[in-house]
Amino acid sequence: MNAINPITVFPNKTATQLNISAVYVYLGSRAEATCQLLDADGVQLWAGVVTIEGSDYAAWGTDDAYILNQVAAQLGVTLA
Repeated sequence: MNAINPITVFPNKTATQLNISAVYVYLGSRAEATCQLLDADGVQLWAGVVTIEGSDYAAWGTDDAYILNQVAAQLGVTLA
């Protein structure tokens, strides 16, 4: 679980956590991250898959924190 700056997902629903439950790697091509946005009580407000490909995938290297930052950026959230 990763804390994020609060964002409104639905009226009266605020997400404060980003969870990446799985990362599937297609070597030389792309990575897909299954992720959820959760409220402060851990209730899921949104779930989906974020794909990292092209130059973003190529820049990954060996830094696993890179995936977290890429997912956050694609979702438009800021890690707290």
